[in-house]
This record gives sequence, C-alpha cells and structure tokens, in this order.
Amino acid sequence: MKTIKIGLIGCGRVSSFHVEGYQKIEDVEIKALCAPRLEKAYALAEKFSLKNVEFFSDYRDMLAQKNIDAVDIMTPDYLHSKIAIDCAAVGLPILCEKPLALNSQEAKIMYEAVKSADILAMVGFVYRFNPSVLTVKELIDSGAIGDIYHFRARLSTPRLSNPDLPLEWRLDRNKGGYGAISDLGSHFIDLARFLTGDEFALVMGVGQIFIHDRRRIDTSDVEHVTAYDSASICGKLKKGTMINIEVSRFAAGGSTFEIDGSHASVRFANDQLYIWKKEVIDHQKPSTEFVPLDISQFDLYETNLYASFIKCIQDGVHGQPDFYDGLVCQQVIDSVDESIRTGRMIVIH
Repeated sequence: MKTIKIGLIGCGRVSSFHVEGYQKIEDVEIKALCAPRLEKAYALAEKFSLKNVEFFSDYRDMLAQKNIDAVDIMTPDYLHSKIAIDCAAVGLPILCEKPLALNSQEAKIMYEAVKSADILAMVGFVYRFNPSVLTVKELIDSGAIGDIYHFRARLSTPRLSNPDLPLEWRLDRNKGGYGAISDLGSHFIDLARFLTGDEFALVMGVGQIFIHDRRRIDTSDVEHVTAYDSASICGKLKKGTMINIEVSRFAAGGSTFEIDGSHASVRFANDQLYIWKKEVIDHQKPSTEFVPLDISQFDLYETNLYASFIKCIQDGVHGQPDFYDGLVCQQVIDSVDESIRTGRMIVIH
C-alpha cells in the first residue's frame, strides 16, 4: 500500500492521541506539524520521536508545499471551518475533530465544500470505533435488542471544575461553541444516531455555567464564561426512542450509556459492556441483572478511526462518520442551545 503522508494542524492537548494512533498504523508518515506557537509542534515531535517532520506556524504555508496527502485538523472549534474549506479547495482528504464547527451554518458550508470537491472528509466521533459500541451495533442490527425504547447516556470530566483554572477557548462561546454540549454531547448525539439508525425529532435542554468568571491566562483581568459547563438533553427520535443525555465538565469522570429494547437492554460503562435479556418477567419480582459480555478491548481504540481514515485514502473511497454526520449532529446541538435559551421544546425538521 502507498504510504500516506499526513499533516497535523493543531498541536494541543488532543494531538498526542492522534500521533500515538497514527504510529500504530502501517503505511503512515507524519510529514508536517502546524501550530501558531511552534514550540508546541517541536514538543510534540520530541515527545513521540518524530523524524523528518516539517514545521509550520501557518497551515496555508503547509498546504502550499504540496507534499502531504491528507490533513488532520485538531484546532479549537472556531478554526475548523476556514481550515477545512481551504483544504477542500486543494483537494486534500480531511479528518476533523468533533464538533465539526461552531454552529450548523458553518457546518453546512463545510459539508458543501467537501461535497463539491468530492473528497474524503471524516469527523472524529471515536466512540463509533469502540469494540463494545460496535458489539451493541451488531446486537441492534441483528434484532437481538428489539424495538429501541430508551437511549440514556452520561459523559463527564472534572477538569474544568477547578475554580483557579484560567479562561480558555473551551469556555468561550465564540471559540468553543456551546461548551459541554459541543465538546461532550456531540459524542452521544452522534452515537444515538449511529446505533439506532434514526434521526432526532425533537429536543429540550437545560444548561448551566457554574463558575461565571475566570481570570485571563495572560493577564489578571477577569472575564465572563459564556459556554455551558453542564447540560441535560431530553428528546425523542423519529421512530419514538426516548433520549436522555447528561454532560458535565464539573463531575467525576465517566462514560456510560444504556439502551432498552423490547427484547433486551445493554449497558456500556467505561468501555465495558453488559446485557440483560428479557425472558420471563415476574411483575412482582422484576429481574434486571446485567451480565457482562467479554469484549476484547485495547488501550487506544481511537486508532481504528485513524486506520479507517487512512484505508479510505488508500482505497479512494468515502468513509464515515463524514461531514454530513457532523452537520446533522451540529443541527441537533444548535437546537439544544435554542431550547436552553428559550425554555421551549425544539422540533427538528
């Protein structure tokens, strides 16, 4: 297979996961690193012993070199749109971190740009590549779960709960979108669509900012936090599945979801999978004992996303999750924010 030379745009916190993933894949060479602060690119290269790498502070200079086969965009959310559109203009396959954009207007322009250019463009919804999640997908598609009644999910991290943490782009609506909804909620909004094969019909949301003011990282000035620290999403899919998603950047870390169907229920808890099969249910003594399923896991399942992206490039085909999936997810996110702001249920067309 042809070795794919990839350029990474953005060398922040998540970039380490991407580099580690690519290093586990054959026929991939990390050819270029781009970051406005070059010291971050240098540090990333040193951390992973990357050789023969070119460094850029402006992604447009990297594109002008014409010596890469694809790009991986890992910048703050507000930069995704411009970079992706410019990459599409020169015909480069794109992997873009989630959420795809700040809002659905940007996401639609990005989707139309890659569609017009007829290029591979994928979004980093990594849960689709988790072995336990793929087992749930197989169970649903085989009919083992039956009609889907409920999808309940919770994703949380405590990192931003430190009141002394300075203001960063994730806390700014103009740079990080809708905070926890965009950052964390996008994962399970996409997962609900992926697992059920259904679309959102309506949503209601409640959001909260717990620490309203933080100091700037470069000065002693204090500014307002404008992106949600936490949110609860209630909704329904078009075929009737009830949706409950809770996301927080102020809670003990964890990733869980449950799906209840007419034949069985499954529980995903921090990569482990459990199942409860409905057999004879005594309404006096209902049994809900979940049995663990032995699913082969590994340290970095995200590697499957990167491997899929590279394989699609080598085979000259389109792959999923793609920019259309990113657009639909962003439309749901926008609707949740509208519900929080207006206090109304939002119907999604």
